[in-house]
Amino acid sequence: MKYQSRSWARRVITQIWRRSVPLNLTHWLLRLALLPMASLAAPPPNDGCNGAEVIPADASFPYFTTLIPDVREATGRDDPSPICTSNANHSVWYRFSPTNSAHYTCSVGTDSGTTLPDTDIAVYESPTANCGGDLTLLACKEDEAGLLAAARTNLVEGKTYFIVVWTGLIEPMPPNTALRMKVSIAVAPTNDVCAGAYEIPSSGLTDPIDTTLAGDVGDPPPPPCATNGLARGLWYRFTPTNNGPYVISTRDGTTVADTLIAVYSVNVACGTRTDVACEDSGDGKASVLTQLVAGRTYYIVVWDVSEELILSETTVQLRVQPAPQPMVTTLSATNLTTSSGQLTALVNPNGSPTGIWFEWGETPQYGMRTAVARVGGGATTLFTNRFIAGYGPDLVYYFRAVATNAGGRVEGTDNTFMYSTVPPTISASSAGSNVIFSAQFEGNPGQVYQVFSSTNVTNPRGAWEVIGRATYLGGGQFRFNDPNTAAHPHRFYYIGSP
Repeated sequence: MKYQSRSWARRVITQIWRRSVPLNLTHWLLRLALLPMASLAAPPPNDGCNGAEVIPADASFPYFTTLIPDVREATGRDDPSPICTSNANHSVWYRFSPTNSAHYTCSVGTDSGTTLPDTDIAVYESPTANCGGDLTLLACKEDEAGLLAAARTNLVEGKTYFIVVWTGLIEPMPPNTALRMKVSIAVAPTNDVCAGAYEIPSSGLTDPIDTTLAGDVGDPPPPPCATNGLARGLWYRFTPTNNGPYVISTRDGTTVADTLIAVYSVNVACGTRTDVACEDSGDGKASVLTQLVAGRTYYIVVWDVSEELILSETTVQLRVQPAPQPMVTTLSATNLTTSSGQLTALVNPNGSPTGIWFEWGETPQYGMRTAVARVGGGATTLFTNRFIAGYGPDLVYYFRAVATNAGGRVEGTDNTFMYSTVPPTISASSAGSNVIFSAQFEGNPGQVYQVFSSTNVTNPRGAWEVIGRATYLGGGQFRFNDPNTAAHPHRFYYIGSP
């Protein structure tokens, strides 16, 4: 519901109250209804046609409009009725008079910086540069990429166009309330064919390329790893200076949702191709690890694994680099008991299949190691742990995490642990109406401390009930709270380690 005016809201409130309360209370409730209502946040400047944000005629494309952090205060005033949806809500306006005739794409999808869950968009031609004329609808789109919208249409030099963007059926909620539009010109990429292959720069990272007008003339047949239809292939050329493993990835600035990468060696430029590597992630941005030979020329083709063009998912950016080493951070030992414990670490494969293990022992030379855990070849940091057993009490043990992939071996920093038989030192305890028992104590970091209880202090320890495990607070401090429930009529407690 949009608040049309404060007086309108007062009338509705008064009518509801008159129908639902005794007559002698109406006067008091009416006075309450006439109190000033809480002021609402101001709508964005381009809430209506007269405030439409102007896209500069001489803009450098792709062009991004001003970010609106929260579009929820936008209204629907001055709005035409979009024919592609019946669920348009909060709207903002843009005006554009291009200096060049071309096919333009207006996107409020994930490539624009928009965080809204649902958007709709329409492009109109205006007979005048102002808002007084009748608008002619040129394009109207909803749910172009998921629930996000983008529209592509031919715009003519010197004419005036208005673009209206709405939120869709799903009402935006923080933090997903931001809106920004991306305006781009579709240009046929020069690396649409082998002869125009993009030379991989020394940095290894290419410029983003728009695939909207890429075709399939001259593309290789579908490579062995392809399981779906391929479209809009782009060509790249790379001659490595060193032998070794390389990661070829579309995970940087690519907005195409699903890509496939194929690598070929050739005898001459654009000559007979020999398959070297192929990767289709299945449902995401592809990355391939392969051995390359110094001085040999390779061609790389990147396809969109969707024959349907999605206007807000058309950009490909390729990175080619020697396989980087993994990143690994040794964390702490946890869950220490007399029989076993856990060693923990963080690892980032950096794009290559990676294995990780722990070395540990009574000296800094270790002497023992855990089994290798395979953590895949992604590019995000992962938490990992391995169980160990066979250590003795009151002895310091050394350990570190080690990770390896095609880029090499990396060793984490050294750390230590110990299972202690020294009883914990209670620093504070209390009993009250809301908590039967609460205790804070100092113990051995990483060690498991259980709290036992009994109604009879003379009972043998084996007859005492385990009622919970203390929580580690950091700095060697632990805390335990026993809820006051009829199910636990305890009177005596002790703290021990399993």
